[in-house]
Amino acid sequence: MPHYHLSVGLRGVGDTVSDTIPGVGISVAGTCADEIFRYDYRVKWKLPPDRIFVPLKHLDTLNRSYSDPKARYIYACHDSFEAATGISVHRGDPRPSLILSPEEEQRPDGDPYRLVASGVKQDIPAKLWPREHFEEVVRRVGGRWIQVGGLFSGRLVHHQVAIPGAENLIGKTTIRQLMRLVAHADGVLCLVSLPMLLASAFGTKCVVPAGGRENPSLFDGLGVSYMETMDRLPCSVKGGCGVFAAAPAHTESSFPANWLCKHPVATASGESVGKCMTLITPDDVIAQLTT
Repeated sequence: MPHYHLSVGLRGVGDTVSDTIPGVGISVAGTCADEIFRYDYRVKWKLPPDRIFVPLKHLDTLNRSYSDPKARYIYACHDSFEAATGISVHRGDPRPSLILSPEEEQRPDGDPYRLVASGVKQDIPAKLWPREHFEEVVRRVGGRWIQVGGLFSGRLVHHQVAIPGAENLIGKTTIRQLMRLVAHADGVLCLVSLPMLLASAFGTKCVVPAGGRENPSLFDGLGVSYMETMDRLPCSVKGGCGVFAAAPAHTESSFPANWLCKHPVATASGESVGKCMTLITPDDVIAQLTT
């Protein structure tokens, strides 16, 4: 069987997490790929001479999802592979497949904990859930909370704000440390982001305030509590809006078409979020986290 090299390029870490194809010999180049697949026997780092480079196009699947309810984010790699090679590959359980080391399989020392990841990349602030909602959930649920999230410079800089009552590990974990924390957490509260995919891979309870930006069918099978608000506003009646930013004061002509949220809301903490995200209450999230 030929060995295929999946060229992820400079993409988000979450995209790289999703890039495994069961039954196909692969090697991967992508953001933090050396960390993500460090103990994965299916991924070969030394490329053989018969390798075939396959560019992965997750955005093709994302764009198709707005009109195709059968499109799945986790199958974006499979779709690109088949389009480039003409070879059909099996689509199994639509979750990421990740492998921990024996040490990582042991629960970290200390009291049981839940994880919260409230940050977003600055290029997609429309994913934000109000900061005060995160704070209320952490306060009311109680117990030990650990806050995680990336702090990257350059194009993918992150919007991160510390949540009172949570141990602040923002920007202080490696990818492997984050994977271990997610694997052993009693629950994860996050947005549509890397921790959601890690929780799916390890079967960890995960609650995701998602609103109406992306069609929920895109993430069917992940096993997370995907809290969507489809059909509750005119902008999501026909499917996910796919916008990037929610600015309360703007002129549409200053941005690309369909870039801006049509119903932005300025929160008490000064953030700008989509109205669809405000329809998800702390009570809704707490009910999912504690049952």
